[in-house]
Amino acid sequence: MRGVTCVEDLRAPARRRVPRAIFEYADRGSCAETTLAANRTALPVAIAPTGLTGLFHGDGEIHGARGVPIRQAPP
Repeated sequence: MRGVTCVEDLRAPARRRVPRAIFEYADRGSCAETTLAANRTALPVAIAPTGLTGLFHGDGEIHGARGVPIRQAPP
């Protein structure tokens, strides 16, 4: 996979590899989806608390953690 610079870089491969019901669950937002729309406009890439990553891969949490550079919080 080429470098990931935004969420959109991950959506197409995920759509092909993840079962449809699971992809659609993860790809949606809640209520009016205003935060989802704002995030798609900004196309941020971030790792937050990630529940249910095991639906996508058995070691999803481990892979997510390995993909994030560790940085110390400023004092």
